[in-house]
Amino acid sequence: MYQLALHLKSSAGKTHEMLQALRSVMLPAEFEVGFMSCHIYVEAGEPDSLCYQEDWSTQNDLERAIRSVRFGRLLAVMETAAGSPTLEVRLISETRGWDYIRLIRGGSHARDGNGDIHDAG
Repeated sequence: MYQLALHLKSSAGKTHEMLQALRSVMLPAEFEVGFMSCHIYVEAGEPDSLCYQEDWSTQNDLERAIRSVRFGRLLAVMETAAGSPTLEVRLISETRGWDYIRLIRGGSHARDGNGDIHDAG
């Protein structure tokens, strides 16, 4: 998976407008080749702090997205942020889940039918 992760702060009282602007960038991404998902989060305890994340299938897909007109609109949104935004491009080689946790912990924890975690031993 390949990610573009952005953290930015909106000006006081402008969070709704910035969310709308980020959504206008996010929605067209769904139609681009290699798009996997996109999320916008408001940081807990900091309502003016926003996180925007795009996930892409391949590095080429991510790079094509960065060269797109749509990404230019994302840069324009970043320019309206209060302070300097943080932008990261994450080249993730592997993502593991519960199988990895069980492997590392020796199979001692598992999920039951309700999704709750318990000690299997």
